[in-house]
Amino acid sequence: MKHYILFTAVGLADPISQNKDGAILHICRKYKPEGIYLFLSKQVLENHQRDNRYRLSINKLSKHMEGFNPFVEIIPDEDLSEVHKFDVFYDKFEREINKIRKKHPDHTILLNISSGTPAMKSALNFIAAMHEADIVSIQVRNPYPEKKFHEEFKIEERWKSNLDNNSNTYEDRTDEEFNFNLIARLKKQILIKHTEVYDYHAAYRIAKEIETYMPGEAIQVLEAACCRLQLDIDGINQALKGSNYNILPSSKEDINLIEYLLWLQVKQSRRDYADFIRGITPVVIDLLEIILKRNTGIHLPDFYNKVQKGNTVTYYTNREKLNMTDQGREILEILDSHFRGLRDKDFYKSSHIFPLIKHYKKDEPILIKECKKIIDVEQKVRNLAAHEIISITEEWIEKRCGLTSTDIMDTLKYLATAAGIIESEDVWQSYKKMNEIIEAIINTDRR
Repeated sequence: MKHYILFTAVGLADPISQNKDGAILHICRKYKPEGIYLFLSKQVLENHQRDNRYRLSINKLSKHMEGFNPFVEIIPDEDLSEVHKFDVFYDKFEREINKIRKKHPDHTILLNISSGTPAMKSALNFIAAMHEADIVSIQVRNPYPEKKFHEEFKIEERWKSNLDNNSNTYEDRTDEEFNFNLIARLKKQILIKHTEVYDYHAAYRIAKEIETYMPGEAIQVLEAACCRLQLDIDGINQALKGSNYNILPSSKEDINLIEYLLWLQVKQSRRDYADFIRGITPVVIDLLEIILKRNTGIHLPDFYNKVQKGNTVTYYTNREKLNMTDQGREILEILDSHFRGLRDKDFYKSSHIFPLIKHYKKDEPILIKECKKIIDVEQKVRNLAAHEIISITEEWIEKRCGLTSTDIMDTLKYLATAAGIIESEDVWQSYKKMNEIIEAIINTDRR
């Protein structure tokens, strides 16, 4: 059995209008709440102080019905005269309702959305829509919608003439307003806001809550977006299976590297600077390797020792291996000159690739400058970010390397183009386009 508490504003048609229940009495008659909180604005409070009509009518009903003996608490607001302002009531009502929920955590709170001014009714209905199932808004149909009554109130006369007291003339005029459609509309807008800041997991959770009101493709694309943020290409393909949507900017073999760069761009845009800085090293090595191989045919790891432990592959310098071929000896000479002697068994780093690009592409100063810039960034900030517990901010980055996070991202974009993996600037808008797809699907009415 459900237990109810009623919170209600009080209107001029309460407690009895002509010869029918006002909304408050009618809700009490059906739901038998254990407690009633009456919110009285200035004008209604004057009625209460003059003849106590609201308490008296509820007392009459409790004597008329079995199992109905509620407490009644008056919430007066003597200063409230601007009864047309929605915002005023929303704040006041929400505070009072939150207090009631804390006092009665095991009860369902009924909100009367038929008494009071339009602003009062709207505020209560909106509060119900924004909460879970423990708050229900109740609408009571006006038995005389074409008439308005402003009669003198005499409790005994009104009670005797009230047709709702007679089972033969009583008609249930209450309707529970579940607000599902309103809730869905509100949550859809919240969902879109989450996608705009790349919080796809939060968006996906909201979409699942209102799945009945969502086009099926929206769930698929949001699931794919979650996988994308985790760099899970297989997960993306699985999520979009059977749909007509493709959120990836390319089908090239180097899509993993492209997606990693786009992931870094998202991190930089969201100001997740720790992840952004820590994520630079792998992509810098990959980009410089591709640039070197594209321009010289040299894949430097081929000349190093490969050590594999489980799924982890590590490369180390090997002077003996470099000396085995003419090309290897040439590479060794360049590295020896740059490092003043290349150390044997040194861990493979991006700084090993740069001297070769500098040597073989000396006629491209901008390329050499951008390569040097990104290696300097990696050396100055990456190790600190990876090995120390620190707060990484835009100021922290700029102080240590003289570049902003945007400057760093722009350098990575330049190198990606130089490596030939980015053929169009449109690729950098890929996440934005995906968000537009998600928004378009969500705003499609589900029939």
